[in-house]
Amino acid sequence: MEQHQRIRVLHVIAGDLSGGAAKGALALHYALLSKGLDSYVLNDHKIPDGVKYFEKIHTVDSVENTFRRRIMSLFRRLFFKVFVKENSIFNMNFGYISMNEINKFDNIDVVNLHWVTGMIDVNRLNKIKRPIVWTIRDMWPVTGGCHYAFECEGFKKNCKDCPQLKRGKNKISQYLLNKKNHGYPQIKTVSISGWLHEIVNSSKLFSRNKNNNYFIPNTISSDFFFENKITARKYLNLTNDKKIILLGVQNQTDYYKGFDLAEKALEILRDKNYLICTFGRHVNISTNNLLNFGFISDNIKLSNIYAAADVYLFPSRQETFGKTLAEAMKCGTPAVSFNASGQKDIIDHKINGYLAEPYSPEDLARGIEWVLHHPNYDELSKNARKKVEEKFDGKIVAQQYIDLYKKILEEKTNE
Repeated sequence: MEQHQRIRVLHVIAGDLSGGAAKGALALHYALLSKGLDSYVLNDHKIPDGVKYFEKIHTVDSVENTFRRRIMSLFRRLFFKVFVKENSIFNMNFGYISMNEINKFDNIDVVNLHWVTGMIDVNRLNKIKRPIVWTIRDMWPVTGGCHYAFECEGFKKNCKDCPQLKRGKNKISQYLLNKKNHGYPQIKTVSISGWLHEIVNSSKLFSRNKNNNYFIPNTISSDFFFENKITARKYLNLTNDKKIILLGVQNQTDYYKGFDLAEKALEILRDKNYLICTFGRHVNISTNNLLNFGFISDNIKLSNIYAAADVYLFPSRQETFGKTLAEAMKCGTPAVSFNASGQKDIIDHKINGYLAEPYSPEDLARGIEWVLHHPNYDELSKNARKKVEEKFDGKIVAQQYIDLYKKILEEKTNE
């Protein structure tokens, strides 16, 4: 184990630690610990079962903060109802915990923010008394409130007339962006994909000092592993007589997740003798050959589900990264997605998967067929594992963060 005892970092993560963004942040936390760093987490929810190094995780789940969180939740629901269009994802800048909750960790060298929406007031980041790194996991830190801007480029100027807000209310985004602009101190940003890095560099909030904007890939947990398909299917009581298309579904009504496009692609393939497997909540696909594993919290079982599939379908219209996409590939399953946003960092077209024309269900279906019937499928599988292990492995990513933390401390010393 390497020793970096002089570097002490506090990761601030909002929300349930079983969520996608939180898992990426926790994977980084675990990797830093394995490299000998003093790494801690500040979170605003109860620690779920199965979380490692729970003694390194501190919560602000006091009676007072729980009350504040509930009030904030009611306010957000009212805001959504009055101001936000249906199926849009939009949040305000405000949070319910005091910056003193962060500053009380007086032995910390660097504060690393992750997903903090609703937990801390980002208009008051200048009250944090330590150097800040913000790992940006979606577009919200650079916009007036939306998490995915799609075709809108208002974040480059002023976020005026936000298309995700109701008519007559859509100047609120301009106000919220201006509040961020005045409240953000000079911080270093880390984007988890090349596409997101370009977004940050072009934004009004961070384009002025591009030298402080970095690209470090997302971290994939070491808990995910390659398993022989026959062994994985035996583990899951699946037969070997059908090719399996796997699809992860958290909420099939989320527009940006592209479930409607996946349905159209699978409809094109409905006469094929394929088994459609899904994991996630409330999945409804009109096909007889469907098996839903439900919500999976066990990474051993999820690794076997990934490995048992012949292809992983990832139909998102816009993603800052694509965590389940990389997890599936680490387990040896080639993937199909659109040639757009964060997915482009993970899939190399016709090398470890297929990047379809945005946003064509027909080409998505062609990609699925291309992978399933590839004459050298084992090579695709090997390339998929290799890509994730060489680029997104925790130890590789953690070292890039350590180098950044060292640079920050050197700059502070030289001030």
